[in-house]
Amino acid sequence: MDIFVYETDKAANMLQLKGVTDTVERIVWKRRFIEGDEFELTMPCTEKNLKLVTEQTVVEVPDRYSGIVTEINLSVRKGVCILKARGCSFDGMLERRVLIKCTSSDSVMTVLDKNAGEAADDFRRFPAVKFDFTVDCTGMDNYSYQHGSLSAYIKAAGRENGFCVCSELVHEGCEAYVRIYGRYGSDRSVEQSENTQLVYTDVYENMSDGEYAYSEKGAMTGAFVYSEAKQVGEYTVASWNKLYGTEMTGYERCEKSFRIEPQILYVPVASGGEINYVPELDVNASVNYGQWLHMRNYSGFRENMRAVIVLKSGSVPFETGDRITVYCSRFGKLLTERVYEINEVYSGGGFTVSAVAGKFAD
Repeated sequence: MDIFVYETDKAANMLQLKGVTDTVERIVWKRRFIEGDEFELTMPCTEKNLKLVTEQTVVEVPDRYSGIVTEINLSVRKGVCILKARGCSFDGMLERRVLIKCTSSDSVMTVLDKNAGEAADDFRRFPAVKFDFTVDCTGMDNYSYQHGSLSAYIKAAGRENGFCVCSELVHEGCEAYVRIYGRYGSDRSVEQSENTQLVYTDVYENMSDGEYAYSEKGAMTGAFVYSEAKQVGEYTVASWNKLYGTEMTGYERCEKSFRIEPQILYVPVASGGEINYVPELDVNASVNYGQWLHMRNYSGFRENMRAVIVLKSGSVPFETGDRITVYCSRFGKLLTERVYEINEVYSGGGFTVSAVAGKFAD
């Protein structure tokens, strides 16, 4: 199998082809939903490979996947020298950037571009990278995630909207650049009829392992959100509170309290011939109020099933982030879950492919 290797030309803001190697013994590529891909290449320590595969070089299996080398390990086993290169996809490199620049109206791809793309400062911009806004997603309470990593921001968009960020190389002769783009996972479960329905079960023998879990630990179905009174100059700003989740009763109601620090909004008030500015609480502008509003979408009792899917033909009829139906006859449980990982292994001249759906939350 041919592996194309590129190096970054920062002056031209492009990737230049460095060379091609066909002496790869093993490729393990883990494609992941909302977390960026991971890969490991194993090859002999030939003079050519040692010159080609170096730190931060870009590797590509044409029309399949690409990424950047972040680790290199050289070892000798039974007199044979082995080179192992590990790395991640370019969207996985977004973990190296903090969300600093954003506005409340920015979309997800706009936030990424402002902090790592052409709209970022020179020292923060990823070289040879272009963000594609064709498919985008509404921003995720942008100020609430400020000062966190871009990868955490992407995970939030994925969990709430099924939106994921991907990357690929776009070729222009012997040069290339990285395209980072967004896409939505498709619904392929039995709950819909628009797309081909996919069912994975021990009955069909296309599911090798399964695990079911139900948990009430950490559930939140009701909340009391409040702020304390605050002294601003000569004024005392009143406290604020609100009870959410009032539809839940009995043991199904699991309450938690959240203390927030709203920003102060100065409201003009006419007084005779003068205008005074009286402080009021601006609850909606509070950073941790927006964070709480986001958190409450993921509360409640948790029921899910983790399944390892066997793909005997080597072809993959779904993408990471797609919703599929998983059924285990031994458990008597049928659930719709997202595909979180697709693992592809090339070894000995052939591919083996498996996938994981319904990954349990950390």
